[in-house]
Amino acid sequence: MHEVANRRNSKQLFSFAAGGFRDFTRIASSHPEMWRDICMANRDRLLAEVSAFTRELLRMKNFLEKKKAKALEKAFARARGARERWIRSS
Repeated sequence: MHEVANRRNSKQLFSFAAGGFRDFTRIASSHPEMWRDICMANRDRLLAEVSAFTRELLRMKNFLEKKKAKALEKAFARARGARERWIRSS
């Protein structure tokens, strides 16, 4: 939420946002003190997760920069498969 809100075209970006974005960002409506405390209590685990997420974002950035369309498609296919397996098992 913070990243989008700080963009020069944030008003335009928010105008494109629909229900999915609203659901995805609902944590931003919570009390900052609560999330501060949760983050600090789970600091080590969160740092590991942020590092893993950063690596994945950099991998996707590399695919885009190098125009690796097939690699992007494979990454999205793996994500789709993982979500489908998760939905079936829940």
